[in-house]
Amino acid sequence: MYLHKLDGRVDTACFDSKSAEWRAEQDRLRRDVATHQAANQTYIEEGAQLLHLAHVRMSCSKGRNAEKRCLLNLLLPNCVWKAGVPTRISPTI
Repeated sequence: MYLHKLDGRVDTACFDSKSAEWRAEQDRLRRDVATHQAANQTYIEEGAQLLHLAHVRMSCSKGRNAEKRCLLNLLLPNCVWKAGVPTRISPTI
């Protein structure tokens, strides 16, 4: 595009318009990349924990209590047991 402008095959208005369009697209892509780089990565750790717990093959009668609690916290975040029923609680900010 730049060489066509220098050769006079593209007028200044068209060049400026396309240049602004491409710079806006570059800015949008940079923001998207920054958003992806700053994303929360805890799902990786949670997935590894879940795979580990599945590998151990806990049963309700034989699993260790700490592993059961970890699995329940992973599957039911922000929950408490009331009268034998899981109840979701709102996180405090």
